[in-house]
Amino acid sequence: MMRHCLRLTVGFVGLSLFFWMILLVQKGVFLCFNFHALRASGSHAIADSLWRGLRFEGAALALLLSPALFLFWAAAATGWPAMRRLLFVYGVGLSLVISLITLADLQYFAETGAHLTYEATSYLNLSMVPIVAGAFALHPYLSLTSLLMCMCLVWLTAHVMKRLIRFSLSAPGGRALVASMLAFPVWIPLMIVAGRGGTQGEALRIGHCRISTSPYVNGLCLDPMFSVLWSSLEPSSPEYQFYDEESNVRAVRRLLLEDERETLSHEYPLLRRSPGTERGNRKNVVLFVLESWTARHVGALGGRSDTTPFFDGLAREGALFDQFFANGLRTPEGIFSILCSFPNQPLRRILGRASSYLVRWRTLSEILAEVGYDTIFMHGRDLEFDQMSSFLKASRFERIIDRRSFPPSAPRRGGTWPGYDDEEVMRHAHREFARTDGRPFLGVIYTMNTHEPFMTPEGYPLLFAPANDVNRFLNALNYSDYTLKVFFDLARKAPYFDNTIFVLVADHSRTGDTFNLANQHHIPFMIYAPGIVAAGRQHVVGSQLDIVPTVLGLLELRTLHASWGQDLLRIPADRGFAVSVAGGQIRWRDHRHLVDDGLTGARPLLCEPPVDAACRADTWRESTAIGETLKARLRAYLSLSQTLMYRDRVYPRRAIRAFEDQRVRGEPVGNAPQW
Repeated sequence: MMRHCLRLTVGFVGLSLFFWMILLVQKGVFLCFNFHALRASGSHAIADSLWRGLRFEGAALALLLSPALFLFWAAAATGWPAMRRLLFVYGVGLSLVISLITLADLQYFAETGAHLTYEATSYLNLSMVPIVAGAFALHPYLSLTSLLMCMCLVWLTAHVMKRLIRFSLSAPGGRALVASMLAFPVWIPLMIVAGRGGTQGEALRIGHCRISTSPYVNGLCLDPMFSVLWSSLEPSSPEYQFYDEESNVRAVRRLLLEDERETLSHEYPLLRRSPGTERGNRKNVVLFVLESWTARHVGALGGRSDTTPFFDGLAREGALFDQFFANGLRTPEGIFSILCSFPNQPLRRILGRASSYLVRWRTLSEILAEVGYDTIFMHGRDLEFDQMSSFLKASRFERIIDRRSFPPSAPRRGGTWPGYDDEEVMRHAHREFARTDGRPFLGVIYTMNTHEPFMTPEGYPLLFAPANDVNRFLNALNYSDYTLKVFFDLARKAPYFDNTIFVLVADHSRTGDTFNLANQHHIPFMIYAPGIVAAGRQHVVGSQLDIVPTVLGLLELRTLHASWGQDLLRIPADRGFAVSVAGGQIRWRDHRHLVDDGLTGARPLLCEPPVDAACRADTWRESTAIGETLKARLRAYLSLSQTLMYRDRVYPRRAIRAFEDQRVRGEPVGNAPQW
């Protein structure tokens, strides 16, 4: 009997060790792939990251092998051949899933600077086709090699699983049942301990990978399978809650409002009214959402002068914000932040949460539609991707134009993302704006050529030999800059030009070659409106959440809103801040400090970008009091956003007629109803 128990135990230990080796090999591939950035941290930091990362591999294994443990036990207890076949299929399938996710994660990390979370499973639909095709177009050799490695691993796993099953599950009848009853219950507590990352008080979470100021060291520590599994198990109820609601409201109001008496409601803590008149000045607004434009590659922000010459020239005549940050890592996060002025959330974007469709959002497009503006959204590709089309329709865009709406005469591009190049989008946008017949309009132009696989039209003169990703991206960026020139050359001749405020902002940055905590979310933001906005550099720290209140201020429009931003043209430079999310980490940035918080019991990291541009030094010990203050602000900010989102308390649903009546009667704001 003991021999059968030993066989079962050795069999499952062998299975565990085999899959552990798979995870370690995949981590070795990550190490090689990012070694150029990791070696700057030194061999000690790399070794420490690998050592601490063993907890993540162990936890991932416990989660992945729990079904295998049950199948192992059932196969031993029943002796049914079907159970053995199911165990075999599970093991082989698991090796394939691990390979596909971890190898796809390599490319994802290169572009975003974070491991896969919900994305690994949310695109198991038709959206996978352009994603996979784009990966093969941009990295054909890497993608083919990865696919070959997956196939080889599947073959090896099949061979190992056959041997393990034959060795462990060969006992006859009753002895197998008794042996399984004795052997496998011992594994249950071991799996629980491994799954929570040890016997410590707080279970292992994604944020525990934050052991260094180098995102590459932290990325090496975190196992991508753990990242995917843990985020997939995220509860639908609020996950992060710090402090009590009253103190969170007080903290956030102090951050965003110069006078807390501006607020109109206790139930909706940020509901307030922008200053101005009921109709505003009727200026048009054209908002360019520039795909993947990254601050460090823009000439006016420190990049090569020949990459974005038109934008750089425009910046000399407009207001260029050189300390501006994206709130997330991906396009849907950026567009949502820009239009809704509501914080991005850790691990899972807002529009990826079922509860977000029960929330009353107040978008810039809705605000302007209410006062008679034509609202137009332009894109040359497919807006069905990532549910963007349904979001835009709910946001009250009257005209949503994508590849299906272009005239037949426009030259169409095939390939990974079929549709129209940005030059055609700019020309079509100008035609749409020119035919508004004097009606004020909000026009949003979302560009695409700087998205992977970094497309440039045939015949366009390339700045760099397309020998690597960076050069291909810079060529696409240069082309995207050229298309801005195409638009402005046309617009300057049109009647609408002199009455228009042009806003240019990226949806997110691209990590690409290398990145650090300070520049991962750094993006260009410019307001071009000669005669309305003074030209010059603006050093106030801001984010995409500040666009709604800033635009409302420029339009001098008196309207209700509940934005999580400030008017960057009115506040003192030291009041500006930005909150950005990178997977399971959330960051605070102001004019002096950066806080990187993993939202665990461990303390955050504290850096000082003005004197340490690459954020190499953690200054928490030297500035503990400052760090604790900023941590409290950051966590209050996150907590309140989740409270309001999950309880539908962002903006009131019904018309606020009662307050309007009180205002007309001249009654004080303090008597406003609590909707």
